[in-house]
Amino acid sequence: MVGEYKKKGYRYMKGMHTILRVFLFVYTQIFNIRKNISPEVKKIKAPYLLLSNHMGTWDPFVIGYFLDDPIHFVSSDAVFRDRFMRFLLTRMGVIPKKKNVKDTRVIRIMLAIINENKSIGLFPEASRSWTGRTMNIDPATAKLIKLLKVPVVTAKMKGMQLFNPRWGTRLRRSCVKIDYTLSISKEDIKNLSESEIHTKIKADLYHNEVEYQRKKMNKLYSNHRAEYISFVLFACPQCQSIGNIENNGNDFSCSSCKSEWHIDSYGFFEGKSHGSKFDNIIAWADWQQVYFTSMVEKYLLESTKEALFFDDNMIVFKEKNLGFNRVGKCSMYFYRDRIELHYSSGKVEILPLNEIQTLSPQLRERIEISYDDKAIRIVGKKKGVSGLKWEMACNTFWKNNKQEYKLSTYFK
Repeated sequence: MVGEYKKKGYRYMKGMHTILRVFLFVYTQIFNIRKNISPEVKKIKAPYLLLSNHMGTWDPFVIGYFLDDPIHFVSSDAVFRDRFMRFLLTRMGVIPKKKNVKDTRVIRIMLAIINENKSIGLFPEASRSWTGRTMNIDPATAKLIKLLKVPVVTAKMKGMQLFNPRWGTRLRRSCVKIDYTLSISKEDIKNLSESEIHTKIKADLYHNEVEYQRKKMNKLYSNHRAEYISFVLFACPQCQSIGNIENNGNDFSCSSCKSEWHIDSYGFFEGKSHGSKFDNIIAWADWQQVYFTSMVEKYLLESTKEALFFDDNMIVFKEKNLGFNRVGKCSMYFYRDRIELHYSSGKVEILPLNEIQTLSPQLRERIEISYDDKAIRIVGKKKGVSGLKWEMACNTFWKNNKQEYKLSTYFK
């Protein structure tokens, strides 16, 4: 195990650690990111397992900064396909893991790192939250804790979704607080069952950004509070149309029914031309998931040959040599059993839903499909196309076809 760890080079470069700490000192001061570390965590020494809720792009860097020891994080291998991120993460000892695949190699590497008295970092939600509410925690996390046999520290971020939402491209100055707690001690690992450990981890990591903001009312200093909110909110609650949400500064609207909303300086929604059904992103997203999945389920039972929805002006890239080559421009259609890519050249590529391994949004607007053990990246020529609706539609199909192992965390 140690031999594989050394061979693969999952090392945290000392120079990179120093550079990051200098950068993050300035970053956390400018953006008002503060820590709250319990006395037990202050005393703890490596090795330990760090678990955190997941909201922002730079979460691993920020939560690792306030701890003395370098943390080896486990991350989706999709992130490594970006050249800059691959350059950065490989110098920080980050371990790539494939989604929806049992990867014993990753477990071996983690054990080797622990054996060298170094610490591991995980985001047990397995994905960034779109809304600021903690998603499902994989029960396998408890099994991993039993296997590693090291203390578990939880880092709960509060205010991160307002500051750095998954659907936005710009940071919004506000206030972020991170609570560090010793959640599971070595004694707990011996005495608690896997079920009890899982329950404890869920409780210690759970956070609801809307409930938190209603109490704290931290102000958002930004003129781009609605920027690309269409990545997550793609269904209009007024007219029930799909894919017609547009944004402009602190406002967003539906191009179909002309309904308009404003995001106030505390992150809450106001209807501009009428009363709003929802005043926050979580309530809207909850309604949207029920409404849209019901629409997809009904469509799957129909005999129609028409596509349920589509997106035009999509650019297709395919994986090659740890990077991507542009293939061409297409229109992308969702059918009852497949996704079709209609290229401008006239070629039609068919991706059967049963054979797609994963489909997930990456870095907001990118739709990443794992098919035939290769990655396909599809990006809207104009920003704002929601990859979430494609993920949600595929998840609905997989759930109805007993392919639960493919489901995204929020769908389980």
